[in-house]
Amino acid sequence: MALALYSPEGLGAILVGSALGATANWLAQWLPGRLGYVRPGRGSGHRRRWIGVWVASTVFAFLAWAGVGEGPGRFLGGRGLVLVYGMLLIAIAAIDSEYRRVPNKLLGVLALLALAAAGLRGQYGATLVGGLVGWSLLYGASRVRPGALGQGDVKLAGTLGLILGYPDVFRALSIGIIAGGVAALVLVMARRATLKSTMAYAPYLVLGGLVVLLQQLEALG
Repeated sequence: MALALYSPEGLGAILVGSALGATANWLAQWLPGRLGYVRPGRGSGHRRRWIGVWVASTVFAFLAWAGVGEGPGRFLGGRGLVLVYGMLLIAIAAIDSEYRRVPNKLLGVLALLALAAAGLRGQYGATLVGGLVGWSLLYGASRVRPGALGQGDVKLAGTLGLILGYPDVFRALSIGIIAGGVAALVLVMARRATLKSTMAYAPYLVLGGLVVLLQQLEALG
């Protein structure tokens, strides 16, 4: 479905995305303090984070609206759940970018939502296998180069597997790994990092997850 930016549906998508962005920004501001996270390095980057989260949430909501036709994906069980997934994943990406931590509390909420949705659809097999595959792949990668990936990244990959199911988790992780590799290469070439440097990896895994979520939603419509 083509969605015009200034159509009622387009404006509605922008409003929903803005609301999701505000919620994700509130989580990224409130939750780290509750969990006692300490920000590494200098500077808070709150303004950059607020703008980035708002843009990401609004674009995601707009694409979610645009990608759904008249099929079952129109309804709350399809589009609404995907929007909630997107909001929580964007909050995780923002927190990891700022604090280099992936909060277990948000991963737990996402996992419970994914399992509940799987129960309603009767797709526990694909969901559980997806979770196991996602966790196993990133756990294996973390053992190959210790320190490059944190356990939060490994758990996030498993959670994405629960959300996306098998075999779609492969596509999401492939996108995330490629995006992270390109970003690392750019930082090295710009001399802002070295081959031994580490970086926040959750944003790239989240990017892969959001892309595949939109693809799944479009398939529903």
